[in-house]
Amino acid sequence: MSHNADSDGDAIASTTLPQKTPQDLVVADVATFDIDSQDLPKGYYSSPLFVGTLIASGLSVMAVSSTGTSIQRTQN
Repeated sequence: MSHNADSDGDAIASTTLPQKTPQDLVVADVATFDIDSQDLPKGYYSSPLFVGTLIASGLSVMAVSSTGTSIQRTQN
C-alpha cells in the first residue's frame, strides 16, 4: 500500500456511512394469488402433472435430507 509523501504511514478510512435519500428507497408491489378449491378444474388433484409434481418434490426433499444425514455421519 502506498502512502502520500506527507503521510506518517497510517491509512485513514472514512468512518461515516452515506445516508440514503428517499429516492434511493425501493418499494415493490407484491401481487397475491388466491384461489378456492371449488375454482379448480375437476380432477386437478389426480392429474398426472399434479401427482408428478408431488413425487418430484418428495424425492428432492428426501435427497437433500439424506445428504445432510450422510454428511453428519461422516463428520462424527
